[in-house]
Amino acid sequence: MEVFRSLAPSIVRQIVLEEHAQIRAKMSNLEMLLASKNEEMIVKFSRELFYYFIKHIEHEEQILRPVLKDIDSWGDVRVSRMNKEHQEQRKLLTDMELLLTQNNFAEFNQKLRDFLSDLKIDMEQEEADCLNPDVLKDDPITVGTYTG
Repeated sequence: MEVFRSLAPSIVRQIVLEEHAQIRAKMSNLEMLLASKNEEMIVKFSRELFYYFIKHIEHEEQILRPVLKDIDSWGDVRVSRMNKEHQEQRKLLTDMELLLTQNNFAEFNQKLRDFLSDLKIDMEQEEADCLNPDVLKDDPITVGTYTG
């Protein structure tokens, strides 16, 4: 855990953005499968995405949370929002997995579509706020130019 605390904010940003790119690729593949209506493949790729996504949010909690907490005066607010969002996402994934075990594919399919749509928005918002290069910069002191 201490190793993660020593990562520079710019490195944490790069790691999380790379993971977001991988998630987007998995989501894109899954969206193509949804159009095919191949239930077996949709379930397989959904579970792969869910597994990867859970690992991703655990990783964010290891490397991003400590950096956000201390980066500026908004750190606690950002961490609180991230914690709440991750809790809601874990619950949703659990609910969708339950639908699969109950063979309720129609409801699963709709929840999956909603999840993919919401996840795109969540990642865009996270990238604009928490992963913004003005937030996750290695030098927290910003010096403005004064020419007067």
